[in-house]
Amino acid sequence: MNKAKFFLVLVSLMLVFGIYIVNSGSSTSVSLQPLQPMGDTTVIALKGTTAEFIGKNVNIMQDFYYGTIVEITGSGTYTIQGSLNKGFISVTEKGLNVTIIFNGVNIVSKNYAALASLKKSKVTLVLAENTTNSLSDGSKSTANSKYYNTYNSKKQPNATLLVHSDLTIRGSGKLIVNSKLSNGIASRANLKIEGGEIEVNADKSALKSNGAITISGGSLKLVAGKDAIQASTNLSISNAAFKIKTGGGSNIPDIAGSSKGLKAAADITINSGTFDIDSNDDGIHSDGTLTINNGEFAISSGDDAIRAENRLTINGGIINITKCYEGLESYDIDLNGGFVKIKSSDDGINISGGKRVGDVEQIIDGTLTITGGEYYAESEGDAVDSNGNIEMSGGTLVAFGPTSTGSTDRSIDFDRTFTMTGGLLVGLGYTTAKMKPPASSDTAQYAFLAAIDAVPTGTLINVSSDSGAEVVTIKTLGSTRSLLVSSPLLGKGTYRISSGGSHSGSANALGLYEGGVYSGGSVVKTFAISDITTNTF
Repeated sequence: MNKAKFFLVLVSLMLVFGIYIVNSGSSTSVSLQPLQPMGDTTVIALKGTTAEFIGKNVNIMQDFYYGTIVEITGSGTYTIQGSLNKGFISVTEKGLNVTIIFNGVNIVSKNYAALASLKKSKVTLVLAENTTNSLSDGSKSTANSKYYNTYNSKKQPNATLLVHSDLTIRGSGKLIVNSKLSNGIASRANLKIEGGEIEVNADKSALKSNGAITISGGSLKLVAGKDAIQASTNLSISNAAFKIKTGGGSNIPDIAGSSKGLKAAADITINSGTFDIDSNDDGIHSDGTLTINNGEFAISSGDDAIRAENRLTINGGIINITKCYEGLESYDIDLNGGFVKIKSSDDGINISGGKRVGDVEQIIDGTLTITGGEYYAESEGDAVDSNGNIEMSGGTLVAFGPTSTGSTDRSIDFDRTFTMTGGLLVGLGYTTAKMKPPASSDTAQYAFLAAIDAVPTGTLINVSSDSGAEVVTIKTLGSTRSLLVSSPLLGKGTYRISSGGSHSGSANALGLYEGGVYSGGSVVKTFAISDITTNTF
């Protein structure tokens, strides 16, 4: 006899010999007399409009408004399988340590959370291998978009899956959560996700925690009317894959309230993972610090792509920002490694304190520090805008400022100091107004700023020494009249800027030509470098 047949026979015998019914008020309580559990695990079978169990510490009730209520009243492990057309699971006591195994579960709870623990008990939810499980709550007809009333608690639940203490989700199965009224998955302490294939469609936030959120594995598809992930303290992510859409996405007008992709009130640390984010608001936002050590990111944002209020640090990873208002923004930004490509409608990289005097951002003492990595910014505002300082000692930065004739924004803009001691910097744009190179007193690597006759869109610009040694070759994105270059290949001597022609090599991911020879262009400017910085305006 297989396990399924054995289970059905055993349940039938229990129903024949072990049921008693107690009527109390408006509810009917259906309980089973104590039986020996299967090992240490209590098994709960959901059966459409009712439920049965083998084991202990379970109470099953029928309620007119809620349907079938399955109460877990003690610590232990509970395997749940089957479907409830109307009802929910509730961990009812304080101080418990409960493990719930979903083994093919489908719960619809129109008037309450589908799974709730409202008495500060820790819950671990295990998604059994090769199973699909779903939790759904609410309906469009629910009064005031709230759960019917407060069942067993003074506070209404605010999520389809809600735990008042720590919640951990693990396993390799699939979990689908549909929340029509509020948040998808929430913990009023700390939330950990260690594995599983998780899909959440939520009217508000998909994942929410009153404490920290730690995600160390799994695949998550999150669609949220508000924030996809919201942590009240820290957010830490590694070894997980994300596909996120918030507030209808980046291609619709801004909606009221916060609709960010990843959000934390304290610090965010991303060690690895893949991230596909389409956000109406910021893609990734920290009210404290934000550190990216590795990972692959594709971000389309209706506001800032990656923003930290205090400090943003990028040590590695591949980040492709295809749409945003501003690309990277923080009071301090440290770029130490990785690859970042930005296309922005305002500033590509912005050092900002967030305060303005009229239409002008306040000058601050924050710093953009670049020690390594590769960075590409293409903007309709300043490609790089520091309302404080810039310090560059390594890496490569290519900055395309706006190319429209009416724009006064620049490829590189700074309000305090620019210290250049290493790396490669190439800045191109249309405007020559208020452009300035690093000051001689602040830099140890040769740099020049040149004004040239407008070079058309899609034309090569080459900088070479008078002996023909190539410094840099790049193709314009629009009409270009200013060129700022700092390179270890520069030194004292005579240089020429040419446009047009061809290059026998190919452009790398930053648009810089390599592996070949430039030839055939027309010289548009010849100048001499005699000081550490040269301004040919």
